[in-house]
Amino acid sequence: MSPAAEDAAWVMAEISVPARAVRECVSDVERFLRLNPYLQIECFERLPPDARGAPRYRLAAINEMNGVRAERVLTLDTIDAKSVFTLHYDSGLKRSTRVRLLEAARGAALEIREEYAPREEGPVEMREVDRSLSYWLASIRGYLARRERWGWVPGYRAWSGGYWLRMTPRERRITRMMVWIAGLEFVVFLFVFAVFWIELQRG
Repeated sequence: MSPAAEDAAWVMAEISVPARAVRECVSDVERFLRLNPYLQIECFERLPPDARGAPRYRLAAINEMNGVRAERVLTLDTIDAKSVFTLHYDSGLKRSTRVRLLEAARGAALEIREEYAPREEGPVEMREVDRSLSYWLASIRGYLARRERWGWVPGYRAWSGGYWLRMTPRERRITRMMVWIAGLEFVVFLFVFAVFWIELQRG
């Protein structure tokens, strides 16, 4: 995180997948936003471009981390081939979200930086500060790692990039927990079956 006087916060981490795959993933604005595990998106729609021709979107969402619900218009500015983009917000304390790709020993380093309007310290305004940045970046890393590992499975990419991301964060957490429980139950079943089979062979 940045010093408070700079009115900005950022996170950065290396991702051990090809830079091309990282760029493709985060360049999709809707997918990038939905990968935030604490952002419950109620509405995301494309609007007509602004006077400069820059893409615009309407976002209505609740940030589960701070409980703030916001409806804003986002304007997309492409920086260059490496730095990906900056999202500008038309209202609220948060002014922009910038996504950059940097060189790394393996794969690429991804940075997410958010800048805020100048403010006085206070509990009301500070509620709007997004504290989910670290979780957001971790979610992107995990998503890309799973696509690299399981992308060869027929239908996996379509499922993980479509149906899965359109679930709310709560639904994803519940589904993930159910999958883990089902997996553990199957392991226990195999263990019991193996014990039964061994005892049957002995008897």
